[in-house]
Amino acid sequence: MAPDAGPGVAAVQPDPALDARLAEQRETLAQFRARFDSALARNTGALRGARNASEGSEAWLSGQAALTELNAIRSGTSGVLASLTEAAIDRGRNGKPGYDALDALIVSAETEVARQTARIEAATGG
Repeated sequence: MAPDAGPGVAAVQPDPALDARLAEQRETLAQFRARFDSALARNTGALRGARNASEGSEAWLSGQAALTELNAIRSGTSGVLASLTEAAIDRGRNGKPGYDALDALIVSAETEVARQTARIEAATGG
């Protein structure tokens, strides 16, 4: 039996299928975070070297390759956020109340996308 949410407030029923999806998405988000951090550590030198390099130079090309890798990982992270947001929208469309675990994971994904964006901007001098 779900806990009583109080007068006039419907208790949110547990959703084992959604909880399983959220666990998968949480793990995927952690993997993207680790991949991003590893790629940034590996590519920081190339990104710094490209800052004042002439367009088309070896240093510039290395920086562009590094930036492409980081942006691809950030895109994956953004995909997780989009999937979570769509799940929240679908719940609303279907007349279901908000789901705390889903809402919390959306905040985590938003924070991670923002963190990755800030780290890319810092590394590129942008």
